[in-house]
Amino acid sequence: MRESFEASDIAANKTDRLRRFCRAIIADKRIAARTLHRSLNLVREHDFSNTQSNQHDIIVFRKFFQAMSEIVGEFNQDRLAHVAYLLINLEDLSIYDAASILHLTEYEVVDIIQRANSLFHSAPRKKILIIEDELLIAFGIYDHLRRLNYEIVGVTDSVHEAINLAKRHKPHLLISDIALSDGSGISAVEEINKILGPIPVVFETGFGGHALEANLPNSFVILRKPYKLEALSACINLVLYINVIVSI
Repeated sequence: MRESFEASDIAANKTDRLRRFCRAIIADKRIAARTLHRSLNLVREHDFSNTQSNQHDIIVFRKFFQAMSEIVGEFNQDRLAHVAYLLINLEDLSIYDAASILHLTEYEVVDIIQRANSLFHSAPRKKILIIEDELLIAFGIYDHLRRLNYEIVGVTDSVHEAINLAKRHKPHLLISDIALSDGSGISAVEEINKILGPIPVVFETGFGGHALEANLPNSFVILRKPYKLEALSACINLVLYINVIVSI
């Protein structure tokens, strides 16, 4: 079947986005690759000629879930809650769009999002280490996370001190700038991995992070500055409770 140029162009434009989403919900890399490949083929086969551009994301994600149901099978309720959370908080789609993609009512999406949030909030209190060399940003993060009842075990701008704090307090999560005063956040995380094993990480950066994705075993998010603190909260939930390697 000959694909239209528009469908091919849309598939090309959405490849990185679908790859990121695959990584967020499919841990097995081979299955994720198969799902991505099948999704893009379904997008290329779709006739977009009578479709408004604001509907493209809905169609693309519908094709993704069609491919996923073929390869992985149907979702249970917990996985469905995670997927809805990702569509809204990672992909920045509306409740209406998420409902349309998942073939649910808006009420059902709100209900499963509330259950996902309940899962996050009912989890044991987590310890977080902040590695950030911009003082105002560091203490803005500190104040925000304290209000959310996280235990902040340290704030530092030093690779060496970050390693010592991690060794002493064994945090559940690292929030780290990539560029630090005496080295890089990546180096700090690599050294902490040697001591404690891979810990979930939210990396902050003003630059792209694609090269980073192949080098660390950690579940992590790359959060580009500037960002809203609400986005940081969503990223923390993603790396703590959903195994992700994504760039936002």
